[in-house]
Amino acid sequence: MGIFSFLFRKPVVIEDGFFGRLIQESCDFSASRVCWYAKSVLFTPIGNTIMCMIDADGAGSLLAQCSFFKQFEELYPEVLPKIRLIVESEVQRMALDVPIIDFEMTHRLAGLTIPQLTSKPVKWELWFEPVDTQQWGYTVIVDMIDNIPQAGIGISA
Repeated sequence: MGIFSFLFRKPVVIEDGFFGRLIQESCDFSASRVCWYAKSVLFTPIGNTIMCMIDADGAGSLLAQCSFFKQFEELYPEVLPKIRLIVESEVQRMALDVPIIDFEMTHRLAGLTIPQLTSKPVKWELWFEPVDTQQWGYTVIVDMIDNIPQAGIGISA
């Protein structure tokens, strides 16, 4: 091993039956936590693929995260109108010069984080990218409390 071997190490890659090809992004041995990156996961409600950042336990089991993803696919049609309202009110509050006429037509879900699921309430992020470059991208932080989304927003540059 050379002095710069950490720069040129081979990434840890696994194939998961649900998420597909996963690349290990980070590992926290003290907390028994691993973060995986999935570049292309089919998100059925939009009929397109999204990126996923998945926090899992150190043992590598992703069953809980798979279940979480499937549950969110079912809840997405209910959550999207709430997210739209939050984004539109935040845009108005910030007095941005780019009005959102139809959030679902001008933005697409690009990815989400799937938490380790060891604590409650569960928090994760969704990020939306603009369909054209005239719009902003948005990151929405969501809490699920008893299957009721509690959302806040942050705008990404």
